[in-house]
Amino acid sequence: PFEAIFSEYVLISTSSSWQIDMGAVIPVPIASLTFQPDPVDASAVNQSVGTVTLSSPAAMDTIVYLQSNSQNATVIPSVTIKQGQSSATFQVLVNTNGLASGVSTVATILASNAVAFQSQLTVKNGP
Repeated sequence: PFEAIFSEYVLISTSSSWQIDMGAVIPVPIASLTFQPDPVDASAVNQSVGTVTLSSPAAMDTIVYLQSNSQNATVIPSVTIKQGQSSATFQVLVNTNGLASGVSTVATILASNAVAFQSQLTVKNGP
């Protein structure tokens, strides 16, 4: 009732050398997270452009997860920084929901690729 178990062995020469690309194991840290414009007048425009920048070019395509703590600034779940690049842009959709005219709020945007990095965006309702 049992089938035979076969295994294969691979002979590796003791003179072989191996290299591990630590960039593939340990993500490149996030150096900055900026917004343009900041502050943003949500009564005049519906978005700001976010830029997430790594401290050095990505060794491989790197996914950066995004999150906002504010109903007045929403972000996509993630952005990919392509191999060899050090930054990527994304839209931050802004609105005036719950903000009286002339009032502003601060949204904290979190970017994470193993280590979290956060920055703040000011959303205004009017000039």
